[in-house]
Formats: sequence, structure tokens, C-alpha cells
Amino acid sequence: MRIRCLLWGCECAHDYPACLNCGAALYESEFIQIGKLSWIWSAYRAIREAWGRLNRRCDVCRKRMWLAGRANCCSQKCYDEWIPF
Repeated sequence: MRIRCLLWGCECAHDYPACLNCGAALYESEFIQIGKLSWIWSAYRAIREAWGRLNRRCDVCRKRMWLAGRANCCSQKCYDEWIPF
């Protein structure tokens, strides 16, 4: 399991201050904060966050809105028929 900690970094629970995989304590020199492949997770989170901002749906007809349109509706027709409850 130490290889997993080298690649991804050590993982701690809130109630147990040591790595769940290798058992290294939080403040020991053997504890690995950031692994060699942690940049993959940060890139994945950034792409997912950007996709969530780009891919919105209309509140009325649930049609996808790509970068354009109002905050809630895709067209003036949907905005006129929109009844917020």
C-alpha cells in the first residue's frame, strides 16, 4: 500500500490521525502530503467545474443552454410561459 501513497498521497480519516493505507502518522516524516499523480485529480476537478458552468439547462423546458441565454430561461417564449413556484 505504500506505492499507492507514493502515487496519490496519504489518506487520513477525521478521527484517526494516521494514513489509512500505510499507517504513517500525520506529523511523521514518512507521511506523504501530495503524491506524484495528484495533478490528475486537480485537472479532473477543474475540467468538471468548467463543464458544469458551460452546460446549463433551462428551468422551464430543460433544454441545454450553451453559454447564451438568460440565467433561468433559454428563450423569450420560455420566459413568458415561466411560472415560478
